[in-house]
Amino acid sequence: MQQWFGLSDPVMEEAPYDVLLYREFSGLDGTMSLLPDETTILLFGHLLETHSIAAKIFVVVNEILSDKGLMFKVGSRDPEMQST
Repeated sequence: MQQWFGLSDPVMEEAPYDVLLYREFSGLDGTMSLLPDETTILLFGHLLETHSIAAKIFVVVNEILSDKGLMFKVGSRDPEMQST
């Protein structure tokens, strides 16, 4: 969701509190105590990048969208999130 909507880590930390859609999509609706903090989001992003998981997720999402006649062209991380 962070990549799709172009959200920074701090904004992504707060977004599920403000946007019901984000909570529902993540399966955390009604369990506000389980929402990740900014550090968890940062570490998860690094994990996705380190193991090239984000690219694999992107392929699966595109397959699902393609089956529905839709297309997702771009996804990028916050430049501060790029691993060095």
